[in-house]
Amino acid sequence: VIEWDIAIAKDDQHIILNSAKTNLRAAKIGGEWTDEVIPEEHELDWDSPDGEIQGRAIGLAMDEIFLIDRGSTGSGADTEQFGYKIGMLTTSDNGDFELLVADPDGENEQNFVITFSEDHSYTFINLDSGIIEIAPPAADWDLLFTSYLHIFDAETFPFPYQVTGCMLNWEGVRAIELENTEFESVDLSVINTDTFSQELDIIGYDWKIYDFDLGFIIRENRVYVIEDYEGDYYKLAFTSFYNAEGVKGNPQFEFQKLQP
Repeated sequence: VIEWDIAIAKDDQHIILNSAKTNLRAAKIGGEWTDEVIPEEHELDWDSPDGEIQGRAIGLAMDEIFLIDRGSTGSGADTEQFGYKIGMLTTSDNGDFELLVADPDGENEQNFVITFSEDHSYTFINLDSGIIEIAPPAADWDLLFTSYLHIFDAETFPFPYQVTGCMLNWEGVRAIELENTEFESVDLSVINTDTFSQELDIIGYDWKIYDFDLGFIIRENRVYVIEDYEGDYYKLAFTSFYNAEGVKGNPQFEFQKLQP
C-alpha cells in the first residue's frame, strides 16, 4: 500500500513513515520554514519496524521541520521515485492541526488541515494530495499482511531490506511466538501472558526461510498466539507462502480461537 507517505497519531501527534514504500526515509532538520533545504546535506533514517516511538525517524515533531525522501515503488529499471518533500506539523490560531508541505526549495507549498477520527488511531497523509482514507477502524482488524522495511544489523551496519510479513494492529493487539511447538498442542494452559509483546513485527517475516532449490519454506513447529482487540486469544501457524497457483507472496495459515 503505497498511497500514503506519513501517518499522524491521534493521541500525541507523533509521525510514522509508510515502510511499504521502498527506502522511504526522513529526519527532523530544524531551521525556518522559509529556508531552502538541500536534501544531500542531511542524513535521513528509516522507521524501526517494531513500532517503538524511539525508533521513529520523525516521531514527535510538533513545530519542527522534517525532510522526507518519499521512497520509490521498488527497484529496477521501471522504478518510480517519489522525490523529496519538507513538512511541518503545527497548530493554527483556532486550534486546528495543520501540516505545511513544500518542495525542498520552497515551491509548491500546501497547507493541509489534519482531522482525527474517534475510530482510527492514525490519520494517513499523501504529501501531494493530503488526507486519504485507507485503513479500517482500529477496532475492526488485528493483523496486517504487507511489505515493510526490516533493518538487518541495526546496531552495527544497518542494512534496510524490503520484506513481506505480518504486522500487529498498533491499537492493543499483542502476540507471542512459540518455537518447537506443535499447533495442536497449544491451549491456554501453555500461555504466559506476561511475555506477550506489542512490537508490531513480533510475527514479522521470519516464519519462512528461503531455500535455493525449494523456494520459500515454512519454519516447522512455530506457532503464534495473538491477543486481539477484544482480549480473546487465538493460535496461528503459517502453512505456505504461495497460493494455489504457486504464486509467492500469498501467505496461507491456520488459526483457532483458544477456549477457556
